[in-house]
Amino acid sequence: MTPTTRMNKLLLMEILVIIVLLIGVVARCDSKSQNMLQFMIPTSDGTAKLNTIVSYPDPDLNADKPHDLVFERTPYGQGRLSDDRMVLNSAQYLYAGQDLRGCHNSTGEYDMWRSEWQDSQSTIQYLSKNLKGFSGNVFSVGASANAIASYFQTREKVDWLKGQCLLVGTADVYNFVFQGGAFRQQDLTYWLKFYAYQPQFVQKVLDHESYSEFWEPVTLKSGENVTFPSLHISGWADLFLNGTLNAFDMYRKNRPNDTYLIVLPTGHCTKSQISFPGTDLMLHPEIFCPYLFKYGSLPSLDYVTFYMMGPDSVESGTMGNFYVTMKDFPETRPIEFVLTSNQKLQAASNQDSMTYFGKPRVQTNPGKIPYVYNPSNPTPTIGGNNLMIPTCGPYDQRENEKRSDNILFTSDTFKDQMFIVGRMSVSFKVSSNCTDTDFVVRFSDVYPDGRSMLLGDSILRMRWRESNVKKTLMEPGTIYPITISMWPTAYIFNPGHAMRITITSSNSPRFSINPNNGLNLNQTGPQQIALNTLFIDDSAVFTLPLVKKPFMLNKAKVDMKGVFSKIYKQP
Repeated sequence: MTPTTRMNKLLLMEILVIIVLLIGVVARCDSKSQNMLQFMIPTSDGTAKLNTIVSYPDPDLNADKPHDLVFERTPYGQGRLSDDRMVLNSAQYLYAGQDLRGCHNSTGEYDMWRSEWQDSQSTIQYLSKNLKGFSGNVFSVGASANAIASYFQTREKVDWLKGQCLLVGTADVYNFVFQGGAFRQQDLTYWLKFYAYQPQFVQKVLDHESYSEFWEPVTLKSGENVTFPSLHISGWADLFLNGTLNAFDMYRKNRPNDTYLIVLPTGHCTKSQISFPGTDLMLHPEIFCPYLFKYGSLPSLDYVTFYMMGPDSVESGTMGNFYVTMKDFPETRPIEFVLTSNQKLQAASNQDSMTYFGKPRVQTNPGKIPYVYNPSNPTPTIGGNNLMIPTCGPYDQRENEKRSDNILFTSDTFKDQMFIVGRMSVSFKVSSNCTDTDFVVRFSDVYPDGRSMLLGDSILRMRWRESNVKKTLMEPGTIYPITISMWPTAYIFNPGHAMRITITSSNSPRFSINPNNGLNLNQTGPQQIALNTLFIDDSAVFTLPLVKKPFMLNKAKVDMKGVFSKIYKQP
């Protein structure tokens, strides 16, 4: 049997398990059990009425038995809530789905989550007075835009919120929209135009490029108002990964004993060039929600559960691609790799070089590497943390790496496994002949067959390098030290593989093309061709989080099929 055949059989078995498990939910929730009521709930400012549909779990609307309510707000319309409604009604919860103001059957003006706390508060107060059989206890759920809405219910304290189950969302909209100061053009523009149906809001975003009071209502700065259990689910390839992890950290500072995190290998988009075993079990992660709301914990899972990625599973003898569950992410130490003038990536310490590559590091002389960035010919986005781009997750970068404006730094091949979990950064010095430009970093695993599979990337728009409040232009020809922070990952480099850092100045269409003229997004002017230069010396360093005790990851492996079985066995 070939590796591909074995993988296909495993995939089929996993899908069958999901079908069997979901049959139980469907059987407990046929159409007769969903008695629905519609309300048009006025907002506290009197400018809108919110279309709200409540469904009961009991056919007779059993008012003698008060039910807790699960609340979900959405810009997508009520039809997109049917799966959550089914699962939660079957678990004997009232379920209230609500269109955001200005969306679908709600009136008023769309405001991109800026009124979430006020509108949620108005809704629950209204339902407490007008909804028969409502206990007054509320749990909120949501995925993506719906999860973002739920996060901002905690901007101020509420006494009705008893738990949250949030999938692939963020509690910091500004730093998603302007990652490293660069506008996430494709994802946000297409989402506002074709999913939220709010094209007029694109210009509002462009008019607020710097951080200001405009972004305050959609920026959660602490978890001080969190008084309940919560589950946060994301993916290493998700476009909201960083925001979800930051929200989890804020929540657990206030609730360390009932705040949970699950990180999958995928995300919103699943069209990676690598098929990660076991991911199909998480096609319906919303089934965790009723269990969390009932018990305040998750079966057989510790506070942090994540997928430890590795190379493509069709390679024989590779290590990786399994779930682990732990009280926290594993302890790490920073390990540094120096970028050299001959475009190598080598361990900064001789000891690490001997451990991972079996050879001493080689001293190289400082140097500089110039390249031309032409905004009319940007480096295309291939893979990564995307939504509105067809490719996502690990994707072969060889086509981009052929370009003259992509500067590659590649390590020797590993002779032993290297385990990394956490955040990364790349530091180096730069100059340009322009007053503004971008620097983009990509991180990839170079396979023995030559594939260069993307593991992560990031960007820095130079005019926002010092502050996101006030721009600072470059002085042409001046050398600037910069550090580009990269989002977290969890990966095992295997023997025979190598590691690569690529530096360039564009990643389009995910990020808007920098015209190199220093103008803001809402201004227009001629593009300029940039001559950008990398200055390579001992300060040019790639820093990774090396797991101190890799054997702990093997001990922490968890069977997610068993976890799902326990969820469905609960009454």
